Amino acid sequence: GRARCKEAMLKSSFYRRTNAAFFSYSSRDDTLARGLVDWLKGCAKLDVWLDSKDLAAGHATASILSESVSQCRAYVLLATPNSLRSDWVALEYKAAQQESAEYNGFKVVVIVTPDVVVEDIPDSLKGITRIQLPGPALDGVAAAKLLSSLRPDPGSKQSEDDVFVTRTWKEE
Repeated sequence: GRARCKEAMLKSSFYRRTNAAFFSYSSRDDTLARGLVDWLKGCAKLDVWLDSKDLAAGHATASILSESVSQCRAYVLLATPNSLRSDWVALEYKAAQQESAEYNGFKVVVIVTPDVVVEDIPDSLKGITRIQLPGPALDGVAAAKLLSSLRPDPGSKQSEDDVFVTRTWKEE
């Protein structure tokens, strides 16, 4: 009884999270990422939060990123050669894996650019929802798959979706 009640409360609070997704990308891919963000805002009508402020490197930054991921219902990674080499993106992905392990409803989605070689995709990204970009922007198929991937599970109480976007501000 009590365990089931606690589980229901956790699930309910999960779906009340303010952000639909945490968008992770390398600052070196800023143009492409901003194009995707503009589409999410303009065409998909999702409120997008862009975290572009400079934060000092260190534990405070790591905890802020982890906390930001924990306020979202999904994690979207823009997988490019740059982001796959970024320590910051790796840190964000680790936080997303923790959320995914804790909450069944937490979704992890990877948008793969055409310049990424399949062999360069880490094994940890291979078993999750992958959306292949056909070129330098979303096409209809990729856009539809992205939106359906971010949609809450059936039966959840939908609220106005927001997307939290971050970029890496210090590249290795």
